[in-house]
Amino acid sequence: MVQRKVNALLNKLTLKNFESLSDQIIVYGNKSRGERDGRILREIIRLIFERSCNDSKFCAIYAYLCRKMMERVDPEIVDESIKNTDGKSVQGEDFEKGWKINIPSSSNESDLTSDKYYAAAKAKRKGLGLICFIGEMFKLNMLTENIMHNCISELSIFKDSPKEEEMESLCILLNTVGKQLDHKISKMNSYFDRLEKISKLPSLSNRIKFMLMDIINLRKND
Repeated sequence: MVQRKVNALLNKLTLKNFESLSDQIIVYGNKSRGERDGRILREIIRLIFERSCNDSKFCAIYAYLCRKMMERVDPEIVDESIKNTDGKSVQGEDFEKGWKINIPSSSNESDLTSDKYYAAAKAKRKGLGLICFIGEMFKLNMLTENIMHNCISELSIFKDSPKEEEMESLCILLNTVGKQLDHKISKMNSYFDRLEKISKLPSLSNRIKFMLMDIINLRKND
């Protein structure tokens, strides 16, 4: 019942009606008072998380919603299941998937409509959406600069030649948070010096080279 009602509210959520609809979502979240596992609130968070990953165009508004929920949800609500069996956060695993999943390439048209290709494309889209979502949460002071720098460093360091999915993730992250990080000039200069070198590697496709050059030029012209 709660899932259906919250989904209906999320379907209608826009900047214009954000305050009223987000207030209603928070009311549902606070129904987890007295639950040991905070299952209602967890379900609402799951819905927001999945939507932000599936459609990056709405990452900013979902990040605003998370920020408001963080401030307004009853702090007494208990959630005892925020870790998986390996002790890692679910978000952490999915963030890695954003740049680790490689969509199978093939010149055979039937391969491009296969279940394997569809599943990989869907997983990659969700991972890239999550990277954008994480960037938007950082812009709202929900994540630290150190986390962003660690992500950028991990994406830009590679052995032999870079993987294109990692470079695409790097471009999305820098496009989202680069301006906010640019007060540390020397560190950002080192990132972009590396991007310049990477963009000249012959092993990269033209699509990724153009993405890298767009990010480089965006900073130069800002």
